[in-house]
Amino acid sequence: MRATLIVVLGLLLPGCAGARGALTFDGLQYPVSSSSYLYAPDDRPVTHGELQQVGSISTQTRVWSLFWSAIPLTPTRELSGPLNEQIASAGGEGVTDLNVRSQNCGTNYIPFISWLPFYPGCALVTISGSVVKLPAPRVLEVAVLGSASERNADHGKTTGDVAHPSQRKPRAGSGRRR
Repeated sequence: MRATLIVVLGLLLPGCAGARGALTFDGLQYPVSSSSYLYAPDDRPVTHGELQQVGSISTQTRVWSLFWSAIPLTPTRELSGPLNEQIASAGGEGVTDLNVRSQNCGTNYIPFISWLPFYPGCALVTISGSVVKLPAPRVLEVAVLGSASERNADHGKTTGDVAHPSQRKPRAGSGRRR
């Protein structure tokens, strides 16, 4: 008897309502990844350790439908605007760890009423992620051998280029032999 009551209550209490909708991000002006890395402008993957987190994004929207989610009531939602604003206000250059989560609204759990096909079902969609900045370009420092004028005159090199000592030509009057 007790087991039968538990089974009957288990079948009666949950709601049947649900929701379906479409979200788009077509207007995003920044790179977004659901993983923990982005691609740099030179197509090199930049890992989470190299990226600097400068903030986070979070936005929520609700989608509605009828007939147990067969007929969507919510038009396609474009979410690029709020995300672009949040990324720009944080001073970011992209988003990593993008997470899209959908969960039932509380109204979906009303017993008996939510079984009706014309009862509107609801889903709460939450989008979150980490706003990041790409690392600053690296500057390569080079040790300079001799003065720039000596290198330019003797070797035809531009300033900043350094020849290995074994590749340098001897200077006139330096006492070196070939």
